[in-house]
Order: sequence, then structure tokens, then C-alpha cells
Amino acid sequence: MPLKDFLLPGENVRFQSVSNVQYAGRAYRVIITDKRLVLYSRSGVMFKSDNVATESLKDIQGIHYKEQGIVMKKGILDVLGNTKIVLVGSSSEVKAIYQNLSYLITKK
Repeated sequence: MPLKDFLLPGENVRFQSVSNVQYAGRAYRVIITDKRLVLYSRSGVMFKSDNVATESLKDIQGIHYKEQGIVMKKGILDVLGNTKIVLVGSSSEVKAIYQNLSYLITKK
């Protein structure tokens, strides 16, 4: 099932990560729409399986970004909403997610 099948009617994609980030031990593509933060993963060679986790932008109470490492820096983004979502990946990718998410939640 393609990603568009998981979007709500009238929902518009505002940002999509270039590479995957880690969440709960699994690699996800991060999509930020005008309504939600969507984590999308597809696995399987012959039998495809989709895994989707979402958080409404209006439910996000705060976000926190930090970097770890000296040579191979990784970015860590904590998203505080109904659940705590911790995204880990390359510092450039996670920083881009932070910047886009920060912009959209301040507009809500």
C-alpha cells in the first residue's frame, strides 16, 4: 500500500525525509503534513508490510533536538505529545525534521 493511502482527505505533505531515521528499533521515513507527523515504514521482499505511526500536530506539546558524537554525529529528536517519540538519525536529516516540525507546530 503506498503512503498516499495513509493520508487523510485534504491532508497535504509539507516535508518528507530524504533518508530513514530510527524509531523504536525500526527505520522509518518521516513525513510531516499540515495535520500530522507520520512515520512510515515498508518491509518485506515478496510480501510487503506497512508500518505507520502518527501524532497529530495539535497534540505535540514540545520538541527537543540534540546531537551526540564527535566524528559521526547523530541527531536525536524528542517529540512530546500523547506519546514520546524519539527519532535518531544523521544530524543533518534529524535537524531538517526538527526545523520543519518546529515551524508547523508554532503555526497551529
